[in-house]
Amino acid sequence: MAKTLSNPGILLGENIALRQEGVKVLRRFFIYFTIVLVFFSGIFFLAWQQIYIMKMTYEIHQLRRSLKELSFKNIKLKFEISSLSSLSRVEKEATESLNLRPPAFDQVKIIEEKGK
Repeated sequence: MAKTLSNPGILLGENIALRQEGVKVLRRFFIYFTIVLVFFSGIFFLAWQQIYIMKMTYEIHQLRRSLKELSFKNIKLKFEISSLSSLSRVEKEATESLNLRPPAFDQVKIIEEKGK
């Protein structure tokens, strides 16, 4: 007994056509998705770049301010060193705080270098 087919279109490739149409839709979706992904990745990169530039600019500003403060402090400390090590100040400190007095003439010995 011979079998008759109720849907002869299956043998003619209608099912294959439907699959190809589904593949086309899926391919189009991936292309659009890739385009949107690249677009938003570009926007994200540009925003991140601007944020990074702002952060570095702020850090440079802070470092310059710190450099100014340290330079001023360095100058102040150099001045303090020179004022504390001046001979007149050392002599004044020795006579007033330590109760020292200048040596008498007979306490001073002059040593001459041989060969001169």
